[in-house]
Amino acid sequence: MKTEEYTVTGKVTEIGEVNQINDTFKVGRIVISTEGEYSQELPLQFINDRTNLINKLTLNERATVSFNVKGQRSRAGQLFVNLNAWKVHSKADGPVKNEFEEFLDTEEGNGIETQAETSPAPDTEDPVSVSPLNDQHKASTEEDIIPEDQLDF
Repeated sequence: MKTEEYTVTGKVTEIGEVNQINDTFKVGRIVISTEGEYSQELPLQFINDRTNLINKLTLNERATVSFNVKGQRSRAGQLFVNLNAWKVHSKADGPVKNEFEEFLDTEEGNGIETQAETSPAPDTEDPVSVSPLNDQHKASTEEDIIPEDQLDF
């Protein structure tokens, strides 16, 4: 069974201690807070040799963490879901990119130019910059033009 891989980017709000459970198992935990309208606080655990990745992080820094979702049932029958982290990209590795910047680095996003790359800075006396329409955007007939008094704003 193949496990799906996920990533989350956000601010590191908690860094827990690494706990040695027994001779062959140790676990550490961090919490990442996402940004946006529906922000989340996600507890991520690092297991065994992956616990060393926690040392790359500092509180309140922005980081991207790759993880797998693992669900299992305890002997008592209770279900648990863990987010098992296996890769960390933090400021120690260079700038942490947002989702759009990561998309631009993919094959699908390759070649898309952002406005900052294609447009010169607006003139300081005229902060509104209007580009002329090409033929594709012009009304095809006089009937296509709606008088201002009929517009619904």
